[in-house]
Amino acid sequence: MPIQQTTPQFSLKLFLVSSIFTVLFCLILAEVGLRVIFHLGHPVLYQTNENFGSRPKPNQSVLGANGSQITINNLSLRTDEKWNRFEDNSILFMGDSVTYGGSYIDNSDLFTTIIQNKLNVSEHDKVKIGNSGVNGWSVQNINGLIIDDKFRPSPHYVSFLIEGDFYRQMTYKAYGWTKSPRLALIHVGHHYWKLWKEKQPSLTVLKPSEEKISKTSKKIDILQRPLEHDLSIQKKNARESVLILKSMTTYLNSLGFTHHIVISPTKAQVEGVEPIDDWVLTSLKAEGLDPVYMLKDVQKEIRSNSSMSSSSIYHDVVHLTKQGHELWAMLILKYLKDMYKIVELD
Repeated sequence: MPIQQTTPQFSLKLFLVSSIFTVLFCLILAEVGLRVIFHLGHPVLYQTNENFGSRPKPNQSVLGANGSQITINNLSLRTDEKWNRFEDNSILFMGDSVTYGGSYIDNSDLFTTIIQNKLNVSEHDKVKIGNSGVNGWSVQNINGLIIDDKFRPSPHYVSFLIEGDFYRQMTYKAYGWTKSPRLALIHVGHHYWKLWKEKQPSLTVLKPSEEKISKTSKKIDILQRPLEHDLSIQKKNARESVLILKSMTTYLNSLGFTHHIVISPTKAQVEGVEPIDDWVLTSLKAEGLDPVYMLKDVQKEIRSNSSMSSSSIYHDVVHLTKQGHELWAMLILKYLKDMYKIVELD
């Protein structure tokens, strides 16, 4: 009996079908792995607003890629506890991603959480410490939330900034997702697409515009130009940020509230290879603002602690590690003792 031979057409169809199923199986396996192992596919979601740009949506609990717990409370603060619309015994920290902490840091390891835990050793006179840090925020975004959007849940405010924040302009676009991606593969693909896009050279576009700085200060004309191409524009942006902080301080004080400024150093500054920005410091002093610069205190702590270095406290050039948040909490507690009467420390 003759043996039937498989036709080339049948072999090709079999190969294509098996290839398709293999690819589908690999995609499903990758999707499950990304969700279960790396907790992707369920990012922190952002809301957008013409006054403050964007910030996390309220009432979220998300796991970061390394399993870190990210909790956003009912007022969109990165704080575990719910807040009332106004908390008498509280301090609100405002800032960018350095304040926010990043998705690699657990809520319990944030310097704001550590400060609150240290203040609330006893059962009476609980102090709430709020974290209103938002990725990509500038001084203008902070002002937009507190002044223009009238978000004032605390009598005490701390603008926790890096010097680079003074040179940023208002960021309207959401830094993260506004709605959850359908697939974890889309989540990770978007991440690497952003990394690739950031490496591409930017085009120089001149677009004069006038932005509303604050309802309590006059409008200031802002030229939306790439900062890296024009030093005079950089200085102008930094100067305007200082004026915004001055205006915000004056307005909050008129309401009986307090507002302080703390400047967090970069890794390069701690290592002594980058000086403090004289233009920012001079501009702040010229407006009668007295910011707290953490640089010398951080350097002093590193010199006195052999287990601590710039590499152990910094995750990158500005963001902090778990040890960094612990050090920042210790130092900021000392500053708070001088700033606020509500804080009683031994």
